[in-house]
Amino acid sequence: MSAPGGERASLRYGIVLDWVYDASVSPVQQMAEHERLVRMADELGFDVVFSGQHFLPVGLRFYQPVPYLARLSAIAPRMRVGTGIMLLPLLHPIDAAEQIATLDVVTQGKVVFGVGLGYTSAEFEAFGIPRRERAGRMEESISVIRKLWRGEPFSHRGRYFSFEAPEVTVRPLQQPHPPIWVAGQSVPAVRRAARLGDTWYPPPMLSHRELRDLHDLHLAERERLGRGAPEAVPVRRDLYLASSARAAEDAIGPYALGRTRTYLAWGMAEDEASRASLSLDERAGLGERFLLGEPQAVADQLLDLRERMGMTHFVLRLQWPGMPFSETLEQLSLFGEKVMELVR
Repeated sequence: MSAPGGERASLRYGIVLDWVYDASVSPVQQMAEHERLVRMADELGFDVVFSGQHFLPVGLRFYQPVPYLARLSAIAPRMRVGTGIMLLPLLHPIDAAEQIATLDVVTQGKVVFGVGLGYTSAEFEAFGIPRRERAGRMEESISVIRKLWRGEPFSHRGRYFSFEAPEVTVRPLQQPHPPIWVAGQSVPAVRRAARLGDTWYPPPMLSHRELRDLHDLHLAERERLGRGAPEAVPVRRDLYLASSARAAEDAIGPYALGRTRTYLAWGMAEDEASRASLSLDERAGLGERFLLGEPQAVADQLLDLRERMGMTHFVLRLQWPGMPFSETLEQLSLFGEKVMELVR
């Protein structure tokens, strides 16, 4: 995407705070390490910090994103904060709307509202919500949330929710509302994002080819719907910096397989698209999904993504189950000091 006058706007960078901590790690240590990551990312010029959502996760500890991001925003008030992602089908739209509106006010209008369907059957069972309803619930919720954020009184009678809103006083600071990034990695999900969201938020498990194909579908679907090109084109890719692509594969391979085992334990294999993507965590498939190698090689791939897709935001995670925190800090430093300078 180009800035006014024909100049290309600077690429914006986001970092995902990943949930790699189990019960053997104290909550105090987890919070301290995430605060340190955010401070370093801020100093290096990152623009957004993302935090996701799970309920009753097995093995790893998730804290809920809204209060967590509110705390981290106080540490780095320049940075935007993003839910990456909230499991909207498990939430009541009034609660979600007011939680995000509150966070937007607390952060002085710096929220990105990332939402997705969710995949873990155990979560839907715990909430008493049939998993087959997740797409319908998300569609209805997004529609309701947009109405609530407009602030006008209305009455809602839907398939899943019915209520009266005679007065709406809890509204976000951003107008008309915080940007809504809709995640997904299948054709129906991307069509849904084109119809309901402000942009599509791709997960990192897609292969490079799948990412390009689904991006093209998203743009075509928005054009068909008369919505035009999105203002933001975020891309999530996993990466590892090393002296060569082979060295990077050797280093990240065990952590990627650990992540696969976690996702499988949580039930991601129930989705066909997710199951196929997870197979790329095998050593032979890492290069099909990761950005690997020396800083110049990774920078060249980012420049290609910006040129081919109009990428405006590059979002990465640098924490993996089993990876020492010192290694995460080293990767963040290398990316900020070596790669970002080659792309700006």
